[in-house]
Amino acid sequence: MNTTRYQELACAIGQWADRNFDVHDPALGVLEEVGEMAHCLLKRKQGIRGFDQAEHFLKELADGIADTAIYCLHDVFLQSIELDPEGVPLICCIGVEQADQSRHFLGYLGQLAGLLVFGETRSPGGDPLHIDILIHLQQFAAEFGIDFDAKLEETWARVSKRDWRANPTNAAQVAEEVLGILKPDVVSIPHLHVFEYRGGGDFEHCTICGLQRDRGSL
Repeated sequence: MNTTRYQELACAIGQWADRNFDVHDPALGVLEEVGEMAHCLLKRKQGIRGFDQAEHFLKELADGIADTAIYCLHDVFLQSIELDPEGVPLICCIGVEQADQSRHFLGYLGQLAGLLVFGETRSPGGDPLHIDILIHLQQFAAEFGIDFDAKLEETWARVSKRDWRANPTNAAQVAEEVLGILKPDVVSIPHLHVFEYRGGGDFEHCTICGLQRDRGSL
């Protein structure tokens, strides 16, 4: 994904946020989600709450990465920032078993998030702060084999359906139910199904379109 698409997403996210909220502070959202990623790494290291299972760990970590990017792009919109047209690079994947070696990398993301909260515009190295956050999110995702761009698009497709004014306590749940109602239309669009087990039954659901399949058929 080039930075033109990130700029488009920033605009879409900002317009959605204007429709949903009266108060905006996405910098705090970035800080919150960095904490969520730290939670994933800590519980993975401790081997508790299901984070010893790679599938659960990667799902929760990927969600945190995408949510952080959405908050960052919202701030890009609010600050009227022009992203670098040269794009954002990736690094090589090092694999999920390196989770305990990523704490310093995540710590630097936390430092960048703190600077954002304080209203700074430059990273410690002098680079534009929002661009540095996006670069390091992509690098962090790549360490665990997570497709940053695909996860960002998938997450935004779900978040964009939420109406927090109409449903202030359960907008996320209502949006998921709406996506379920619209399932036949969505499924008609060709795509790779990504199934996950949500517990409490014998079925898995596609995280993209909601398609259901029997776990016993695997």
